[in-house]
Amino acid sequence: MIRVCFYLIILFTIGSGSFSASGQSIRPIPLNKHYFEIPEEDSLNQVFYKLVSFTADSTKIERVFTRNNQINRITRTSPLVDEYQEQTIEQFDADGQLKSKTTANLANSKFITSYFTNGEQVAQVMYRGEHKYSIFRPGYESPRQTLENDFEPRPNEKKSDFGFFLRERTKFSKNEWPSIRHHVVIGVLVDESGTVKEVVWANPLGAEKRVADKFLKALQAWKKGFLPAMDEWGNPVEAWTYYHYRAGGRIENAQLIINFNRP
Repeated sequence: MIRVCFYLIILFTIGSGSFSASGQSIRPIPLNKHYFEIPEEDSLNQVFYKLVSFTADSTKIERVFTRNNQINRITRTSPLVDEYQEQTIEQFDADGQLKSKTTANLANSKFITSYFTNGEQVAQVMYRGEHKYSIFRPGYESPRQTLENDFEPRPNEKKSDFGFFLRERTKFSKNEWPSIRHHVVIGVLVDESGTVKEVVWANPLGAEKRVADKFLKALQAWKKGFLPAMDEWGNPVEAWTYYHYRAGGRIENAQLIINFNRP
């Protein structure tokens, strides 16, 4: 068994609690393949459904199932306390085996993701802030320090150049600036050779179409390519990566926020 241990800047503490029956969600919430909510009538795009409950200490638990009632993902989000808000995401394969577990502090975006094979932890990535990652895989004598998370697809260009390209392509005029806040998530599917197969608006309930289209077209216009994701063994694999945009609100406080590769 391979044991991986990082000495962290952040200490993660996972608490336990009993379920509150009054907090149990009765109505299944339909989700698309990107785990975002969709209209109930949109059965064509439903891949998963979600049930929500709360523990006695107000931890939110979201259980995601396939349409065949197979558990696929469990997310636990604790309340914000003193600039610390823990979220854990457990991802399962088709046989119900744990594939990965992410523990994040939502208050500062730092996270650790561990990858499992046959119940054993085999690889790990830690985001330490300031675009710095520590990555461990089988065969590594010690964690490798990088500026990219290669478990996810990433632009085949400097991150600063990619960010500049997107910002130039997503400028709003004063008349175009949305009056209310919008959150748009664009998903990019990159295959094992680095070829972009899809660019889609992943969270259809997060914004108006005219706002989402601006960000969608910006990513579709990127022609300098992507590097493929690497799996826990260091092999290139097909995978999605996501870009989060937030725009809108009072024009005097106008600010476009772009977040890359959030956990």
